[in-house]
Amino acid sequence: MAWRAGAEEITGCWKALAAGATIGEPLGPCCVLTLYGKLTGRFDVTRVLDVIRQCIG
Repeated sequence: MAWRAGAEEITGCWKALAAGATIGEPLGPCCVLTLYGKLTGRFDVTRVLDVIRQCIG
């Protein structure tokens, strides 16, 4: 599922989902993304959260 959200909203979601989760990749900057993180939650569902960089041009 995809939705439009900024870094602050994604960080808030990450904090809520990370409680009791196994972190595959900590949420942080990535070479082509503003933020990227991957975790597997308490119910064995893997989620990837990211924020794309805004292209100017």
